[in-house]
Amino acid sequence: MTDMACIYEMNMVQETRQVDEDLLSGRAFDILLGLLDSKQTADSLAKKLAMPRYSLKLYLKRLVNAGIVVEHALPVSEGAIENEYELPSDRLSIINNLGKEGSKFKAARDSEISAQHFAVMAKRAIMSAAANKDDPYYIGSYFMKASEENMAKFKKEVLDLFEKYKAMEDPEQDKTYSLFTVFSPFNMEDEENGKENQKNAL
Repeated sequence: MTDMACIYEMNMVQETRQVDEDLLSGRAFDILLGLLDSKQTADSLAKKLAMPRYSLKLYLKRLVNAGIVVEHALPVSEGAIENEYELPSDRLSIINNLGKEGSKFKAARDSEISAQHFAVMAKRAIMSAAANKDDPYYIGSYFMKASEENMAKFKKEVLDLFEKYKAMEDPEQDKTYSLFTVFSPFNMEDEENGKENQKNAL
């Protein structure tokens, strides 16, 4: 498979709640994305993410302790040693598993972390589409009121389309395409309540 390995199964995390907070903030997830394509030293990763080295080292330490990132000693010139970091891909979940029936992301906090990471990946896909306008792409959204019965039928069509999309995978190709689907009831009341709570807190 040519899937990109990412951390979505939170039961893999054996570190303290601080790792949970790091992933939820998005900075730890930025580090994981930064390590997707290759191993990195702290210096190269800090430069890649435009992040202070001391902050990066703190996140890396927690991720290493949690087993999400692997640290190796890398010999450099004149006997000096520098640490190199990589993702233990054999122990990571695959991003394509996100959102499947029976997903473990039922708890509100895990759902929030999942949504944060999904949003980051979708943002990158949208930015990539803008930079590659000659390639096939489509980005759209539509909110409407509809019957549950019709939406249940549409869900089946979406799942069938996903299977058709996956069947076109060709590992010999160089270009990678992404397909993100978020088909869900949209609770306007929660959105309004959130705004009201923010207003009251000011």
